[in-house]
Amino acid sequence: MKILIHGRKNGYTVLYPKPTPPEFYSFASDIQSINAINNNIYYGKNFYTLAFTGNGCIFTKYVFGDDVERGQLGEIGISIFIPNNQKLSGNAVKTLLDELVSIYSRNYIVNNQIVQPTTGFDWLLFTSLINNYEAQLRPVPADDVENYQQGTNEASFVLYASETELQRYFDAPYQEEYSDFKQIFFLEYNANELLKLIKHDASANLTGKIDLDDPKYKLLFHAQETGGLQIEVKANGKRQSNKNKVRRKSTLEITYSQKYRESETITGTWNDIKNKRPQSIIVDDINGTVSIKPIILKEQRRVVAVNTLDETTNNPIAANITCTNRYKNLSPVINQVTFIGNDIGEQWIIRVEASGYKIEEHSFVPESEIIITVKLAKQKIIEIRIVDKNTNQPISNPKISVYEGRCDRRPQYHLKNQPNRIVFVGREIEKEWYLEVEATNYCDKSMGKFYPNKYKEGDVITVSMKRRSQVIGNHNRQQPQQKNVTISFEAGKGGKLRDYDSNSNISIEFTDHESIVKKYAPNKKANFLFKFVGWSPEENGSKIKYIAKFKPDIKLIQRLSIVAVLAVLIISLCWFFFGNNKQKQQPQQPPSVQYIEQYTQGDALLPDSLNVYKAQLEKESKKETKEIISKFVWRNPLTWFDKSEEKVTVQTDSVALNVLQKVEAALALRTAIKNGDCDGIKQYLEQQNKFRDVLQKEKFCDMLTKIDDRDKLPIAIIAEKIDSLSQRHETSPPKQEEEQHKVEENVEQPIRPPKPNQTKKNDEGVASDKTSEIIQYLKGGELKKSKLEGYKNQTTDKNLKTSIDLALKFWKLDGNKKNSYSSFRDSLNQDNNFNGSELKQFVEEMCSKDKPKYPKDIPGVNAGTVNTLKKLKENYR
Repeated sequence: MKILIHGRKNGYTVLYPKPTPPEFYSFASDIQSINAINNNIYYGKNFYTLAFTGNGCIFTKYVFGDDVERGQLGEIGISIFIPNNQKLSGNAVKTLLDELVSIYSRNYIVNNQIVQPTTGFDWLLFTSLINNYEAQLRPVPADDVENYQQGTNEASFVLYASETELQRYFDAPYQEEYSDFKQIFFLEYNANELLKLIKHDASANLTGKIDLDDPKYKLLFHAQETGGLQIEVKANGKRQSNKNKVRRKSTLEITYSQKYRESETITGTWNDIKNKRPQSIIVDDINGTVSIKPIILKEQRRVVAVNTLDETTNNPIAANITCTNRYKNLSPVINQVTFIGNDIGEQWIIRVEASGYKIEEHSFVPESEIIITVKLAKQKIIEIRIVDKNTNQPISNPKISVYEGRCDRRPQYHLKNQPNRIVFVGREIEKEWYLEVEATNYCDKSMGKFYPNKYKEGDVITVSMKRRSQVIGNHNRQQPQQKNVTISFEAGKGGKLRDYDSNSNISIEFTDHESIVKKYAPNKKANFLFKFVGWSPEENGSKIKYIAKFKPDIKLIQRLSIVAVLAVLIISLCWFFFGNNKQKQQPQQPPSVQYIEQYTQGDALLPDSLNVYKAQLEKESKKETKEIISKFVWRNPLTWFDKSEEKVTVQTDSVALNVLQKVEAALALRTAIKNGDCDGIKQYLEQQNKFRDVLQKEKFCDMLTKIDDRDKLPIAIIAEKIDSLSQRHETSPPKQEEEQHKVEENVEQPIRPPKPNQTKKNDEGVASDKTSEIIQYLKGGELKKSKLEGYKNQTTDKNLKTSIDLALKFWKLDGNKKNSYSSFRDSLNQDNNFNGSELKQFVEEMCSKDKPKYPKDIPGVNAGTVNTLKKLKENYR
């Protein structure tokens, strides 16, 4: 428990303790309204207040009197802070406040006059009384601790009928109705005239709105239950968390939700809910808890329809549908499958079978599907039977190949583990095919053209094959006496064989040479740009020479041509873009002669800048007019054949000399200021109006010599300092200044929170030239986001950056508690850089309105067309 003694005594001040304890930091402030008048009818009147700090609450009692030191209505307030993990009874709180105020009144208020004691204050009288009450504090369980932050709205008030009623209010300080206000005033019914003296919201009358007979119970529930059940609880429309406190008469809204279940909401007081769904709520009046229990929700049902269509005609077809997943099978009813509960989120496979069509499967999740359309392609399976021509018996392990055209030898697929059953699907049934059959020790057989649509389902094609005798080249003849042949290979025109295969002589059994021929077919890598098309055999007795045939690979040549053209185009584009970008990079240009001339007419005239400009102008004045001819540009392919010349003329005439003279005159003026030469200043001073005004003041030279760093400061700042010295000299003669200073030292000053955003200055209170420019911009009516960001990067002053951030924050105001005009105004008031600024005037105007508009609500702000404070003001109206 801590104490704070404060009030209006020679103006608002904190009397004890110093410095102000952090618990009272944001609370300590003047409570009097600007309409308060010093009338003796208010002397001795008192009232109580309640405020919150985030980690506790503050109880205060105020008593009014005459602030004799200022001749105004004064008051003394004594506050006690009680942390939220401790509690003091309402009776003890009121008694302690009454005794503390009584001690102060007896000792330091004489005939209702709040005076300064001649012997000083004896604060031990107050702290010893506080210590006596420490023993009455009771701990609050961690689960029952309540955290109320200080509200942002002006104070509300409650009128009470008796001390007993006031004690009951102090017994239960944490009420939801208080949470929006800075503090709450408690006044007797017959003392409501005091409301005229204190700052408050006249419409925020909470009298009769606090139900002290409606106790709070602790709310217990799990937002996420086992199985994914979610529980959301609201009390009087506000969402609650586990262990929040809710009143018995509060209207609860309990919402149960679970994936793939139907949500359910139960509404009413907890007694109503207990009657409706007794299994969902348990009320413990002894421990003061309300427990929300899980319930079983009804499972959702989802119906997915399956449409089966002919791929070609899009007409519906009858089909057999099965639906399965890893755990179960579902039987569709009239092409509809019903999924219940968790099945809705599972992965399922629909299998569709129809006579004369290819089987189709579709994987899906019912949660994201309502209608599944499966298109079936017609299918024809043709069985091919291979038999020996002489015996009509089936030949074992024949190789059956079906090709689409003789040039495109892509094999058609067959049924799994059934190589003699060939499958044709969709448009394949209408196409022309070629059938070839191979079998060991049998002559190859080709059927030539083959049309699947001419055969019916179940038809069998029989192919008879003749057993091979002796085969040499493409000639069949009987050579019973010859058992071996010698095979050699040779590259034909336009190609080559593998190096290790060239001119190979192989002696083999005459019946096996065809497999050798296939083995030694030239590979593609050995014949780049040429395509192997077959062998041409030449027979000479027992020797057979196979000559490879090749033809140019037209498709490959076309692809390589396209790649080459694209490569050239890409290289040209790269030169075009990167060459131009490189060409556009220009070195940073020095300031122009016109800029320097304008600088000599300004109010800065910094010596360092003037010396730089002087050196530049001396160099420029010596140049001759030159004609620069641009060189031939090779980097950009678009200019390879453009040999035109660019001519750039650099003009150097008497302008540079004239400006050089003005710079030298400005340097002479700076020398005169440094030396305190008044005649020299008058001789060289031109358009610097601020300096010309102070030049006429009495004792100008004496005041000038008092400025130690006058040789470094902008002359506008020097003029301001001379003007300030002149006003001080005129308003405060030396003798009076000394006496006034002594009086100020004896006056007890109030404790004020520090102002963190005040711009730091040097010992003489002078900012740099750039700092002055930024501060002047902050006071103006532009405040562009882009320019503020630029200034932020140009200064190293941390406090000035904070001011810039504050200006940028203005554009983000949206009316929330910590983002409102009132909270923003408090920040502006603590930052001296915004004194007298247009932004501060606008925010003050907005705070006086009942329902002000915020920047986000002004048309054009989000689009960027309204980007200055001036435009925002215009669009606001």
